[in-house]
Amino acid sequence: MTEEIPGPRAYPVVGNLFDVRSDEGSLVAAEQLAEIYGDVFRLNIAGRRQIVVSSAELLIQFTDEHQFEKLPPPALSAGQGPQGLFTARSDDPDWIQGHRILMPAFGPLPVADMTAGMKDIASQMILKWARLGKDNQILLTDDFTRLTLDTIALCSMDYRFNSFYSELMHPFIDAMNGFLSLSGTISTRPKIYNQLLGSSDIAKRKEHNDTMKRIAKQVIDKRRENPVDRNDLLNTMLYGKDPKTGAAMRDDLIMAEMINFLIAGHETTSGLLSFAFMYLLQNPKAYLAAQQEVDRVLGTSSIDAAHLKQLKYLNAVLRETLRLKPTAAALSKHIPSRRQNEYVTICDGKYHLKNDDIIRCLLTKCQTDPKYFGEDAAQFRPERMHEDSPDFSRLMEAWKPFGNGSRSCIGQNFAWQEAQLVMALVLQNFDMRLVDPGYQFVIKQALTIKPKDLYVKVHLRKGLNPELVVQRMHGGSSKAVVMPTTNGTHVATDTESQTRLHVFYGSNSGTCQALAQKLASSASVKLGLSTTIRDLDSAVHNLSPHQPVIIITSSYEGQPPDNAARFVTWLEGSTPKLDNCNYAVFGCGHKDWHQTFHRIPKLVDDKLEKYGGNRIVSMGSSDLSAGTVLDDFEQWQNTLFKELQGHATSDKPPAKQLAEIATDQRTSKLSSGLALGKVKGVKVLTAAGHPEKRHMEIELPTDSVYETGDYLAILPLNPDKLVRRIMAHWSLPRDATITLRSTAFGLPTDIPLGIYDLLQGFFELSEPASKGNIKEAKSFTQDHNTSEQLGRLLVNETVEKVRVRDHTSLFDLLQQYTEIKMPFDIFISNLLPLRVRQYSVSSSPMTNPTTCTITYSVVKHSAAATGQEIQEHIHEGVASTYLSTLSPGDMIQLAVKRTATANLPCAFRLPCTASTPLLMFCAGTGLAPFRGFVQQRAFMLEQNPNLELGPALLFIGCRGQGDRLYAEELDAWQKLGAVDVRYAFSQEDHELAGGCHYVADRMLRDKDDVKSLWRNGAKVYICGSRRLRDNVREATLKVSAQVAGEESWDADTRVEKELKFRAALAQRAVSDIFD
Repeated sequence: MTEEIPGPRAYPVVGNLFDVRSDEGSLVAAEQLAEIYGDVFRLNIAGRRQIVVSSAELLIQFTDEHQFEKLPPPALSAGQGPQGLFTARSDDPDWIQGHRILMPAFGPLPVADMTAGMKDIASQMILKWARLGKDNQILLTDDFTRLTLDTIALCSMDYRFNSFYSELMHPFIDAMNGFLSLSGTISTRPKIYNQLLGSSDIAKRKEHNDTMKRIAKQVIDKRRENPVDRNDLLNTMLYGKDPKTGAAMRDDLIMAEMINFLIAGHETTSGLLSFAFMYLLQNPKAYLAAQQEVDRVLGTSSIDAAHLKQLKYLNAVLRETLRLKPTAAALSKHIPSRRQNEYVTICDGKYHLKNDDIIRCLLTKCQTDPKYFGEDAAQFRPERMHEDSPDFSRLMEAWKPFGNGSRSCIGQNFAWQEAQLVMALVLQNFDMRLVDPGYQFVIKQALTIKPKDLYVKVHLRKGLNPELVVQRMHGGSSKAVVMPTTNGTHVATDTESQTRLHVFYGSNSGTCQALAQKLASSASVKLGLSTTIRDLDSAVHNLSPHQPVIIITSSYEGQPPDNAARFVTWLEGSTPKLDNCNYAVFGCGHKDWHQTFHRIPKLVDDKLEKYGGNRIVSMGSSDLSAGTVLDDFEQWQNTLFKELQGHATSDKPPAKQLAEIATDQRTSKLSSGLALGKVKGVKVLTAAGHPEKRHMEIELPTDSVYETGDYLAILPLNPDKLVRRIMAHWSLPRDATITLRSTAFGLPTDIPLGIYDLLQGFFELSEPASKGNIKEAKSFTQDHNTSEQLGRLLVNETVEKVRVRDHTSLFDLLQQYTEIKMPFDIFISNLLPLRVRQYSVSSSPMTNPTTCTITYSVVKHSAAATGQEIQEHIHEGVASTYLSTLSPGDMIQLAVKRTATANLPCAFRLPCTASTPLLMFCAGTGLAPFRGFVQQRAFMLEQNPNLELGPALLFIGCRGQGDRLYAEELDAWQKLGAVDVRYAFSQEDHELAGGCHYVADRMLRDKDDVKSLWRNGAKVYICGSRRLRDNVREATLKVSAQVAGEESWDADTRVEKELKFRAALAQRAVSDIFD
């Protein structure tokens, strides 16, 4: 007895049209439906039943030619006249004839003969990039589209579109793009809509198709009038004979084949190249491995077909790319006519297929099925698809980006060779970087899929210039090139030789970037040194042997920041010669990650010395949890500056200003990648008498994407009251301006700048005063008592802790000690640039991908007085105060930031398998990411009540009933079965808390449930304070001890169990600590 195939409800006329509509295209919508309905679901599109499958096992079944046949894409095969190989049915005589004639032309040897043509077009792109320079931004998808279209045209029919020599596209390209866009739109509409309202679009599509046919006919006529002795596809079609019937191809069929080749042949390969470089740029180890292989195989030689056979790792990169992002994202199948009388079932007889069903194999899901490809199936790991991998043959059975059997892509060899050649040339000649290191992938969908807005910068590798590249492209010798894999040092240009100090930073949250700016400006003022500031990835192959190099970087659970990953991979995976490179390293970290504390700065410091560098001073470091990062940094900086005295410019007088801050374009200097979002809604979550916690819904900038577990980075403004107090302190009116005479600020000089705007939007006004700030303040008073009290503030450890804890800022001290007569410009020069604040996203994109929510506490408290040194004052959190002033309709600078654990074995994400159990622990606003998790689970259950969803236990710590965040939602989701909530109330006795005051207490009370889920493979998440994390850890040890006693473990058993438990934690547990 078969069952009804699950799926969303279909409505009259429109069917499931709105279920497959998405801002990112139908693919994203289909993937979301697969998450909800599982491996098989049904849709009604344009009056036809479609069966969508998303598992590797079903993909293998549906690509068995004995059971199912290819169904041509309806968007391209609906027109009148002959169909090309890509769009024809398998029983079409034209397909049979065309396949027999053209198949030999795409064999390995004929394709190898096309290398020269491929290289011809590729060299146009390579030389264009070389001449544009390293600061030019390149939209990869555009240039790869130009390249692949020109390549297929030249190699197949000796026709040149010359796309790289004109800003305007060839008329054929415009017609093709219009045809594809309209075909996709028309094919998804109900027939009645197209009949009544779609005539205009249908007419336009025909016009575009006629344009393509006219140009194709012109190419054919030109070849007939001017025959050439070329073994290309056009000659094969014009003069070739069907080996079975002896018949030649008709001109109208030749035109159809030409259009097919141009469309399918360029779209898929340009997408493949775009995705391949996207993945390499986001995975520095893979990028380095690919580039090293190219250097080993090609060296400085001009590439030829023989080289391509040796690029095994590059092949693995391309296979893994097509596994994750097959540019033709679905295969369409149907039951062949020979099986029309059979009762066809799938899933061991569970579901019945009808004869007229359209079957869609969703490759992006089938080829990332964790049951077949492993738990890391969604991660880019080229080694998985390397031909030497022991699993290679098995995995290739479910790898179908080119289709299967006799209907597999006839141009596969051509596309593969072209992709290999282009990737090798780019890696051989350039270093490539993302314009935005935190680039978030968004699908651009038409006939195929591509990454949207993938902007990069490229610069020629060391030893290369455009002239040498020209020589190399044309097969000449380029022996003058020194490949950077053997020399990572930097050759200074005339401009760069004027710079005396290079400062590089690795930073996600902005702290290390701010420290880099502070050091650079201080060096300019105190030492008279000119400086450059760049992110750490800019230092790859670019460390100066002539001038000091300063590196300031952080670690994120042992991983480098986004803009330092390439540099770290370069140091780990190569052996650059860094003789005479004078360097110093400062690291920021959080001691809670004790196993990886300062791992990245330590690694950088050690590697630079190992490769020949000279350490200027010992590595400095700071524990961010202690709140003394400025004090630690200034102490290290003072030591560094003493050693740098010999590098100071003797004829340059020190400037009076110190700060390196932002330009008038606030977001571009203070943090990259920010854009404007809009506040949609705000509400207070807590009752009166409880510390205020708020909810905010935000409409994201266009093309922003997020996942549960991600962050929203927000660039705040300082409170208006604080800015006014500061201006009043110096008796500055609201419209006062300042004209800077020094470039040390990084702001425009010699023009008036509004002081109010500078204070509100560019400086950290509430940062705890550092010891350096206090010393600076002390130098501006002549009052003995004030000087003594500031002196005690520097040495009294108790007072110092209070200063840090209560955020006693430099301005707080200036207000308290009125005898300090610090000039305004000196005051702002002591301030750090304003940095972004990160908030966990508390929603799921499944409910609405264009908006997200955050949950935050409004920070406001009274700082107690400590003797005479620090007076009582009010501290308000900069970001939370800013957010609390916003109303619906207000605009806000923000960016989605993926979780720092995204590439770790256990990421702060929902498991890829919905049936995996969850254990979640949080307190206060630490609930934020778990609200997103549970919201997504609830949405999936609402859409598909039969979904096999793993159990989820959510432990929440609150003060009491009035502090229970999202109470109504969580109660409803608990009734639905999306979550089982266990509360602990620290300041109230209530039955909901079961007598437990803290999360750890509730965990011990419900330890049997916790043990059950853990033993069933639960993934564990903690979000909250260090205290919460430590208490949960302690409770875990107590449960473990109880189990050991109950099961009578001996010493050996205990060791064995503990080792297994720790190994499991590394794979299944993750935390997000925010204090």
